[in-house]
Amino acid sequence: MCNRILLLTIITIAMTFPSGESIQASETGWSARIIATGEFKEKIESTPIEMRPNRPLHFYGNTVRRRYYRALKNSSQKTVSNRSQAKSSDRG
Repeated sequence: MCNRILLLTIITIAMTFPSGESIQASETGWSARIIATGEFKEKIESTPIEMRPNRPLHFYGNTVRRRYYRALKNSSQKTVSNRSQAKSSDRG
């Protein structure tokens, strides 16, 4: 039982962190760098928070980006839905 819990914990932790420098997991991708330094830090700070890459342990920024892209996705779906309703009412 204890070995099973340990194994599940290890697998969960391993799947939480990206294995490379950048993994495309969302609109902005993932960066494996938890603490930005030097040139990368300057680039991050000059980029709007919605356009920055997601990073492990950066809960606030990752949440802001997730909400931003979900809102964009939902608004575009509503626009497409409204257009299709307008077309069907024009035909009727």
